[in-house]
Amino acid sequence: MESEGAVCIKVGTTEFKLPGTGAEYFGMISRGLSLKEVVGKMREKYPEAAEELIKKDYVSLCGTLKEFGVIEGGGRSISEDQNISRQDIRLSENQCEEWKRDKTQEAIDKGKREGEGIKIEVRNGVGGETLMEESGRRAFLKNVPFYLIWDVTYKCPFDCVHCYFKGRSKRGEMGVEKCIEILSILKELGVYKIDFTGGEVFNKRDVQRLLIESRKLGFYVSVLSNGFLLKPQDIDLLKDYDILVKVTPYGCDEETCRSITQYTGKGNIHKAVMENLSKLYENGNRFLINVTFLKENFHHSREFLNLFEHFGQEPLFSMELYSGVRGGKYPLRHQVVKEEIEKYKDILSILKGRETFEPICRGGRNLFAIRPNGDVHPCYRLPVKIANITDTNFKEVWKNHKVLKKIRALKKEDFNKCLNCELNLSCNFCIAKNLEETGSYKEPSHLACAGASIHKILTQDKKSQSRYKGKESFGRNEENRDC
Repeated sequence: MESEGAVCIKVGTTEFKLPGTGAEYFGMISRGLSLKEVVGKMREKYPEAAEELIKKDYVSLCGTLKEFGVIEGGGRSISEDQNISRQDIRLSENQCEEWKRDKTQEAIDKGKREGEGIKIEVRNGVGGETLMEESGRRAFLKNVPFYLIWDVTYKCPFDCVHCYFKGRSKRGEMGVEKCIEILSILKELGVYKIDFTGGEVFNKRDVQRLLIESRKLGFYVSVLSNGFLLKPQDIDLLKDYDILVKVTPYGCDEETCRSITQYTGKGNIHKAVMENLSKLYENGNRFLINVTFLKENFHHSREFLNLFEHFGQEPLFSMELYSGVRGGKYPLRHQVVKEEIEKYKDILSILKGRETFEPICRGGRNLFAIRPNGDVHPCYRLPVKIANITDTNFKEVWKNHKVLKKIRALKKEDFNKCLNCELNLSCNFCIAKNLEETGSYKEPSHLACAGASIHKILTQDKKSQSRYKGKESFGRNEENRDC
């Protein structure tokens, strides 16, 4: 898993934080699973990860825990054929607090000391990747559809001014029963991570059954939601089945929320979303706040930062808007302009650019998207249908479709203009945007270039000044959208 949840262990004044896969390993160790059983379960969950890699991570974690006294027996030495029993773990009340979820989402290098505590993250030997990252990288190289963005419904209580789904046909939306049937197809294809979105996910009838079945089949599941329709039973379900929910608040007052969502129904949008964020926090759910900056809400920059800080989260913003599914340019009218950025640049000085520029898109390689009617696209941003997920020959389509072959043939050298551009570390590069605007995957989008110059204002010389550490705050962020 990624660093979205963690195990927190305290022995005396020493604190161990095990983000990512370390939390999974510890959970299995604490249940008394043997090394063989651990390997089996991790291989089932991460099919692309090598068995030797899993053993290496397990052995490394056990050795570290022994060294610091979490596991009895003393010494760091442990062999791959040695099992740790439940009785070996020091979890009595006077020695160790019960392990629990940690919401900091901060990945700390193994062995790094901070104050009185020791925070540990177990990662493998390939550039410090987690098993999720390692599996995704291998899937990318082999064109295995590891990640899925699934628009499960067209329905939404809102009609947002910037929604790229405007003007869509609402015909043929698959019911939950059909979606559940498709899960077995996805499993066979090699899909592991599913982002459910829409529309509004919780506007789909019986969607809870789909979420439950997805988790029962072993998929890593997250849900993108506006947070307005969340009910207490939904919040409990998300926690019980360990599902990450990503909530998008549209403003910090009701007037702004209404102007963006064009909602004319009953209820206070802002109040409902804030209450549901508090419930997620108090309930111990895994959740992220994800803000899309528009002309209409950019004046709330400071309030949004306070919201992130209130819930102990790192700011996660997006400023990129995309044309509608039918090519309509209406969303772009709501994009933040340079003059507004200049006005608020001091407030947003916490934003950081990316460290490296990577023009090769994952769409059509280890990522794809499904529309509510089952149509498959290489990416949710790329309006090119390659098949329907219910097609009997979909496996063959995924391997040999001419559009996918063209995307997979792209190389870094095909994007020399972008590689040599001084704005590339501030650019939300996207081949879908290139294609839409220029008719070519390779020619840079003028809109993307304009966006990069805006981002540069916020990120220039800011990397060392950020009061938030960790992920980049916009762009192709793993927690934003996987593209």
